[in-house]
Amino acid sequence: MKTSKPKSERPRRLYPNKGLSQADRWEEQYGTLCLYREIHEHCNVPHNDTENARLATWVNRQRTLYREGKLSDNCIERLEWIDFMWQIRSSSDEAWENRFNELVEYKAEFGDCNVPARYTDNPQLGKWVVAQRSKRSKLSQDRIDHLDDVGFRWSPKKENWEECYGKLIQYKAKHGHTNVPWDYKTCPQLGWWANNQRSSYKEGRLKQAHIDRLRKVGFCWKLRACQGFLTPGACETRCLCWI
Repeated sequence: MKTSKPKSERPRRLYPNKGLSQADRWEEQYGTLCLYREIHEHCNVPHNDTENARLATWVNRQRTLYREGKLSDNCIERLEWIDFMWQIRSSSDEAWENRFNELVEYKAEFGDCNVPARYTDNPQLGKWVVAQRSKRSKLSQDRIDHLDDVGFRWSPKKENWEECYGKLIQYKAKHGHTNVPWDYKTCPQLGWWANNQRSSYKEGRLKQAHIDRLRKVGFCWKLRACQGFLTPGACETRCLCWI
């Protein structure tokens, strides 16, 4: 029959000083973290930092205790006093924030968040916007709220046709024609939309109601065919590409 070892014989976790109390060990690691902060100017000790393995373990433990509500108010206050971060942002979080900030800048310049999928000035932003819509169900609520707060549209195809049609009429009033280039710098969304109408028409996917309305304003279905006319709008009376 096996007998348990006496408590004095059981293995114990080793500390630099086994005579220290739990509170003293906390003070010791806190002091080590303060020194780390002086050197690195932050308290984010990497979990795989082999040179500071014990400190990294202790730092991670403080975050765990904090999440579980088991860390004393005194410890919380002292850690926050040295700018301790309770949640470390991953590289993916930083990348998301960077793209989000670019989206905010785009809206400040163009008035909306409808970045074209093929946005030539920032192709990565265009791809990012498409990705947010396609994986909305997998986004955290915090990210969804951030996007909602800046007026992000989750279903732009349903919402934007009338808006872009209105912008097309304004473009014609200003330029005398509807030949919006696909890389139109003043309003990238309009350039992308106009190009998409041509592609949809060519592939037979454009609604007849949309075709009729575009024809009423002299929309050119083959932009290259219209570019041969030097006089703006001449293609509406001399070119058959829009009939």
